[in-house]
Amino acid sequence: MRRFLKSQKGRFSLRQSKSGTRSASKDFVLSMPLSNQGWPEEFGFRLGGSGPSYILSVEEGSSANMAGLQAGDQVLEIEGQDVSALNPQALAALAQKQKNVPPSIGVVSRIQQLDIPPGPDGRFGFTIVGDCPLLVEDCQPNSPAGRSGLRAGTLCWR
Repeated sequence: MRRFLKSQKGRFSLRQSKSGTRSASKDFVLSMPLSNQGWPEEFGFRLGGSGPSYILSVEEGSSANMAGLQAGDQVLEIEGQDVSALNPQALAALAQKQKNVPPSIGVVSRIQQLDIPPGPDGRFGFTIVGDCPLLVEDCQPNSPAGRSGLRAGTLCWR
């Protein structure tokens, strides 16, 4: 599912699509920054990753929260420009230069919840590295994790 946050004269619209296009908009009053210099934090969210960039957290009640952005969303576009390979620092620098406040941002949710029971030996069969998000470094194919669909390279949010 792709979501886009756009500013339109005090109104933010959220357009969601899976295969077709559905549109939804909501009017609300928020205290908005006057410029993009504090993007993304001043708009209520934090970025992470090393390219691509992912939303790490979204502040409750923020413009990002009201638009439906969620932790784990991958950032694909800023003002229609493909940014899917940019790291958070490059992404923030680009967003802060945009004329529209806030800049239009396109994201896709890649979150899938897996419940992995331990094997008979009490192990799950994968190793993780890093820090929010965690990265699955290795996953044994015939382990409980492997049978649940977990793969090396997967990012874990919780």
